[in-house]
Amino acid sequence: MTMNDINTILKALPFINDDLIYFYNYHSNKIENNSLTLGETVTVLKDGFGVSKPLKDIRDVENHHRALHFVFELAKSQEPLSLRTIREIQALVEPERTGFRTQLVEILNTDVKTAEPFEISLRLEQILENYHRKDENKDEQDFFYKLAEFHIAFERIHPFIDGNGRTGRLLLNLELLKAGYSLTTIKFEDRPMYYDAFSDVEKMKILLEKSVQDTIEMIVEKAK
Repeated sequence: MTMNDINTILKALPFINDDLIYFYNYHSNKIENNSLTLGETVTVLKDGFGVSKPLKDIRDVENHHRALHFVFELAKSQEPLSLRTIREIQALVEPERTGFRTQLVEILNTDVKTAEPFEISLRLEQILENYHRKDENKDEQDFFYKLAEFHIAFERIHPFIDGNGRTGRLLLNLELLKAGYSLTTIKFEDRPMYYDAFSDVEKMKILLEKSVQDTIEMIVEKAK
């Protein structure tokens, strides 16, 4: 299925439903080693019942749910991505650990050097400026390439003490939704490919396209 095929299908499908929301929430949290299963995620979010899992994991699912609905509202406004938007989303993801970090951090299992605390704001402004400049010059690079490039740069900066991965994937979906795509999930099963893609923009671009296609195929299958 080509991206043109996907775009055609998108026009004929509802963009978001509850199953897609629960699926996304589960996988984005699972990538960060959250212990809730998909069924438990649905139980917490849909039925409002407790599950026998660590309270932090339950809170992470609930907070992520609020952040995702905030992203839906932002997408409707078509407001350009900004530093304020990034901070607002992370504050919903990790309400007890908001604001840019003031200490050095490492990204586990990588040799990536994250930003020094004093340079976080400047580096974020730089990648936002670069992202919007490429948006103005649409022929320079395709949408998925520039989105992959932004995501890698954001995660390398790692601006927060916690919630960087979940916030970064919410930012991906904010831009996908604004561009007319559906809510898109990078699945836990694709985590090795996802981590590997942080070393190569083209790999991340391919993964994003795959994730969009996988999501659409899931929607089509459920609609049968």
